[in-house]
Amino acid sequence: MKRYVVGILVLVWMWFIYYFTASPNFTSGQTGTFIQETGLFNQDIGLTNSLLRKAAHVILFGSFAIILYVFLNKFISSLYAYILAWELASLAGMLDEFHQQFVPDRGSSINDMILDSFGALLFLILYVVNSKGKTRKKNSVKATRMI
Repeated sequence: MKRYVVGILVLVWMWFIYYFTASPNFTSGQTGTFIQETGLFNQDIGLTNSLLRKAAHVILFGSFAIILYVFLNKFISSLYAYILAWELASLAGMLDEFHQQFVPDRGSSINDMILDSFGALLFLILYVVNSKGKTRKKNSVKATRMI
């Protein structure tokens, strides 16, 4: 059952990425206007816009890589699931940038592809580190109980 839920989550996240790419509300100009209207960042709106947009790439594709890993790990070993999750998230980033070439007011960027791949790798590394920390803590609690 859980396998299907995670599989559906993979598809939903893919749609989510596509929605952001295809929507005219998330172009650079639109997010810049939104930042300006909020009045939260009065200094350099261009820099703030750029940083927020780049962070969105890292977070969106990093999260996608984690979801992919959780799904793939149900079928293949953990190491291969990590590698394949990173490769698939990176491929999704490349396809996303390719798709943006055909969307009005959007453009593709090799830098964004690199950020997508970096975000996927970063989130997977953080996930591994966090998982190992939880395993060590769980094992130390078990060892303490046995004493």
